[in-house]
Amino acid sequence: MLTIHPKPDSSLCMKGNIRTKQRCPKCKGKFQPTDPKRASAVMCRDCHTEPSRLYVDFPWKGGRITVFTDADGHPVDSNERALRILGRMRSEVDNHTFEPANYKKSINEPYHSDVYIKKWLKRKKRRVDAGSLSYSTYEKYRHLSETYIIPYFGSEDVRDIGTIGVNEFEDHLLEVTVRGGKLMSVKYRQDILGALKTMFHDGQRSGELTRAQVPVFPMFEETGGYWDVLEEEDQETILSHIPSHDYPIYHFIIWYGIRPSEARAMKRDAISKDLSKATIKRTFSRNNRLRVYPKEKKWRRIPLEGETREVLRDLLESQPKSFTGYVFLNRQGRHYSQTYLNYVWNKAVKAAGYPPISLYNASRHSLGTKLADEGESPEMIAEVLGHSDTKTTKKYARYGTRALKPFFKRRNISEPEIVTNEKMRFVSY
Repeated sequence: MLTIHPKPDSSLCMKGNIRTKQRCPKCKGKFQPTDPKRASAVMCRDCHTEPSRLYVDFPWKGGRITVFTDADGHPVDSNERALRILGRMRSEVDNHTFEPANYKKSINEPYHSDVYIKKWLKRKKRRVDAGSLSYSTYEKYRHLSETYIIPYFGSEDVRDIGTIGVNEFEDHLLEVTVRGGKLMSVKYRQDILGALKTMFHDGQRSGELTRAQVPVFPMFEETGGYWDVLEEEDQETILSHIPSHDYPIYHFIIWYGIRPSEARAMKRDAISKDLSKATIKRTFSRNNRLRVYPKEKKWRRIPLEGETREVLRDLLESQPKSFTGYVFLNRQGRHYSQTYLNYVWNKAVKAAGYPPISLYNASRHSLGTKLADEGESPEMIAEVLGHSDTKTTKKYARYGTRALKPFFKRRNISEPEIVTNEKMRFVSY
């Protein structure tokens, strides 16, 4: 039987739609309105399933009002509840009693996602100002929150997101494209969910959220990939193309696997008077702010031996004894910037005839991989590189091939091939 819908009175308000961010749990398809020509319930037309989390999208004076809860604070968990809210909004517009503040007031609720996340970011910013959190970490949280998390959850109550909401958010990220129109990598999705996870756990520690309100987050399998490393002779070749004035800082970074930001921040008080040891006690954040503790939040000492000791001796003797500033200074007498370090390094790499490789990979990652190849324990590698947790170090330990040699000799099989690119070795991880 053909049903003819009467044309609605043009004087009546017909604004607004019912929407959902969920997908059909059976076919993973999008939920569609049952009547495309007018605001109606949404469902999967193939599986006849309905979403359990919806919201009302209501245009108003050039803006949009999104409603995730009704007047009693109940989440919009059914088509019926969504239609009831939308109908009331339209009726108020017709009767000239519509007050946007009655629906926008939920935005000011402290537990609604956009407000709660912004408040969380402000607390993180205060930690940056206090020196207990790196600026780069804060910037990552801020960017991921403002770009992906807040636009998705809107004013939805964080206490109602739950494990299902997190899983649906992950499904949403699977379809989000980044620069170049490519789907985002597993690592990038992991960073986004990691920021959300940190927010929830911080909320639990502060007492704002209960343990039951903290979702269970998905476990990510380790992603494949590689980083490039250099052997000692290759490092020496590239170092020979570094200008003599800049040689000391590169030598120190390369042979000790020190983070470039830590070497840049090293001051005279970090070197013992007899030049027998150095203390890593400061670092620079990405916004070039000096931090009084390195990344691991604790000082660590390293012994100075051989050529490094002589290089530092010559460097310090050229400076006044009363000098208490930075150990490594550029030609203008100021501490090195990361931009300049990268520029000089990349220029030396090209002059030496090597394919591009970052200073971080050529120094810190190369040292960690070399120690793993030599059979050093994860504990020793962690001590050398200053890792606070050996879990971070295991990525190097997996690359050691020495432990595999007896096995392949017994089986009379050639050892696994290491992919090479001219003079550079790539290690899968």
